[in-house]
Amino acid sequence: MPATLEPWGAELLLRGKLVAVLGGAHVHTDTVVIRFPSLDAVNGWHASAAYQALIPLRQMAADVDLLTFEE
Repeated sequence: MPATLEPWGAELLLRGKLVAVLGGAHVHTDTVVIRFPSLDAVNGWHASAAYQALIPLRQMAADVDLLTFEE
């Protein structure tokens, strides 16, 4: 998956395991945070053939929520 990020100028900021939920609920044990230079880059990466080819593998391996945020 990291190789699919390079053409879009994205960088992996965090890959970590959940230590504690201090408030509310959070169902996932692992978190990955990726910074993209723009929303267009996020959408381009997600729609890219390289990433789309990995989706079936991801779906078999993990229950994943993909989210986007803006600063």
